[in-house]
Amino acid sequence: EIEKLLGEWQEPEIKRKTSWKGISVNEILQFRETLNFMDGTHPLSVPFGRADTRQACMVSSQKVYRHLLMQTPGSRVLHIDTIMVLALGADGKLQKDKARGLIRLFRPDREGNLTLLDFVRSCDKLYKRLKTFQVSTNNSAQLDGKDNVESVISSKK
Repeated sequence: EIEKLLGEWQEPEIKRKTSWKGISVNEILQFRETLNFMDGTHPLSVPFGRADTRQACMVSSQKVYRHLLMQTPGSRVLHIDTIMVLALGADGKLQKDKARGLIRLFRPDREGNLTLLDFVRSCDKLYKRLKTFQVSTNNSAQLDGKDNVESVISSKK
């Protein structure tokens, strides 16, 4: 009877069960430190500039683009090779996973060029992903924290 009144509901499916085996206390603390860093004014990095709001992120990304463009005098658009320096390992070799990640993030044209709009759009996409992750993590923490059923029941005793 009550089930009918509540209506139908399908249990959500966990795509990939999280295993906490092998995760150290240090890694958990590092994750918390990263979350704290994301709450600051420079969540993408201090050299990138302020990105605590979408507007600030747009301004910072334009400054970064112009700074990178100065590395290739005479060029009107940024070439992906300028950014690929980030994918170099300590040994000077290109790390393929990082290079693929940069290409997926910035999506240069067939010649490897990035316009200012393309660059800012990519940074904006990253900003949105970061903020979405930040909100979902904070919401999960609230569910795990003081707002959970167990704490409500405990406080009634």
